[in-house]
Amino acid sequence: MAHPSNLYKVVLERAESRRYDGIGGLSGGGRNPDIFLYCLPWAFPAWVGAGKRDPYHKPELTATYVIKYIQGARKYYNLTMDYVGIWNERAYNSNYIKIVAADGLWEPIATDILLDKELANAVDIIGVHYPGTKTTQLALDTGKPLWSSEDYSTFNDNVGAGCWARIINQNYVVGNMTSTISWNLIASYYEALPFKRNGLMTADSPWSGYYRVDAPIWMTAHTTQFAWPGWYYAPHGHGSTLLEGGGSMVSLISWDNTQISIIIETMTVVLNYFQVVNGQVHLSIGVDEVYTLHTLQGGTKGSYPNVPDPKPFPLPYTDDFEVYKIYKEPFNFSPQVGSFEVLPSEDVFHTQILRQTVIENPIYWCLFIDLVFPIGLLGDYSWSDIYVEVDAKIGLVNATSGVKNTEAVSEGPVYKSKQMVQVRTSDKGGEPMTRDETADLVRDEELV
Repeated sequence: MAHPSNLYKVVLERAESRRYDGIGGLSGGGRNPDIFLYCLPWAFPAWVGAGKRDPYHKPELTATYVIKYIQGARKYYNLTMDYVGIWNERAYNSNYIKIVAADGLWEPIATDILLDKELANAVDIIGVHYPGTKTTQLALDTGKPLWSSEDYSTFNDNVGAGCWARIINQNYVVGNMTSTISWNLIASYYEALPFKRNGLMTADSPWSGYYRVDAPIWMTAHTTQFAWPGWYYAPHGHGSTLLEGGGSMVSLISWDNTQISIIIETMTVVLNYFQVVNGQVHLSIGVDEVYTLHTLQGGTKGSYPNVPDPKPFPLPYTDDFEVYKIYKEPFNFSPQVGSFEVLPSEDVFHTQILRQTVIENPIYWCLFIDLVFPIGLLGDYSWSDIYVEVDAKIGLVNATSGVKNTEAVSEGPVYKSKQMVQVRTSDKGGEPMTRDETADLVRDEELV
């Protein structure tokens, strides 16, 4: 899961205690402790670059920033990160790497590993994004474990589930990848934003408690419910193979060689037939089907409690931020750029406030034109004739040039909200406020 980053350089020695609400949900009692955890930076605070838009300019700063995150996860949430990546789908620097590399393409990381002994010693695993089940000979020649460290990213209906079933199997059968990581796990963001329902399941209305256990969850369970960390894939041609009629089969064997699970998928292919001869299995498989055969005890389809009915975003809606702990994000508010957190206020009318805390644009993973100002969304894109009132204050130090509250948000390259509330803490092209103006509490009211 992703969350904003706002670790400050001046408090780096205690920064690990700040704002890890994004990973807090992983520490609950319902999490399977056998699941490995992998973290990957998507962006970096500007100070990490030490004056340059480059996280590798001062690698010790970047390494310290990431280490503080890992330490905070362990100290405050009892979560141990088993793997860490470099920078999501961006260029790497061999002076910085001692982790999973490079979360992009097979090249040039495979070639660099073969040519650079020090880099080869630093990289434990080669991870790529969306490899299409394919690998390269150079990647195989490194002798490193190969991962699809980001994959799937598909609408979570039955078609998307079939795609995911094929990816899980064929990433190994075709591409020799022994791990496949889904982006994303749970679609818990407003449907008006890009990649609607691109999670294995959907939970995007926390005010109602409603969620959807979508088909990709069950495709995942065909593998993960019948194998554990430490199990290994059977060799190609000896339990793992493409099927003659199409589709694929993989076999996962327990670490002590006493158990086996076989996962078969036939996505959009002709029929495949298996027979039992001297104890072997008889099985006829149709098109678009997935089977798991296993020697484990039990093994039934999972279940979940009754799901509350879905409800629209509640109106009227107010939030004075008084119920939140300091440094937390408020419920339902969805920052897209910037880092917003609840802080105490010296204003006599507001005990706690929501404040945008980053004063310099970060080192972006993905920079979109005209979306470099802090912005957050709230509400329902189907709204019309909506009245919004926001109390806002511009500080005297490190002030922005304005605050904009917009009820009708135009479609853009990063968000596609139609009538959601947009709160911007920068008015592009606007004239800076005077000192007298910034000293007053500003009330912004609009009626659409």
